[in-house]
Amino acid sequence: MNAVSEIMQTVNHLSAAQQREILARLWTEEARRATGKTWKTVKFGDDLRVVAYAPEQESYLAELRELLQSGTLARLESESDGTFEIYGVNRTYYVTMTIEREFVGLLSSWMPENPPLEINLAQEN
Repeated sequence: MNAVSEIMQTVNHLSAAQQREILARLWTEEARRATGKTWKTVKFGDDLRVVAYAPEQESYLAELRELLQSGTLARLESESDGTFEIYGVNRTYYVTMTIEREFVGLLSSWMPENPPLEINLAQEN
């Protein structure tokens, strides 16, 4: 059995959240080189304000706030407007956040098995 087969066999026994965490950590450097996207861990303090831009997202605010204050994995989606994907245990959040880590605006969220119809991870030339 080669190394890739061993890794896949191990990863297949993990939960969806654990798989996503492992792939994010393994893929960090390659993704940054290939797509220009940045992965990082973020952690906010007690002064954090979290708001929803849409009423249907308000039910996820407490969970997102707790996640951000305990520390979580994030992927920079757009540097110009500060949008990130935040990876929770059972849900991915699409947010804007300040550099000072005082404010997060929840734009949308989705379950791992029901992602948005279009996510561009890399552009081909």
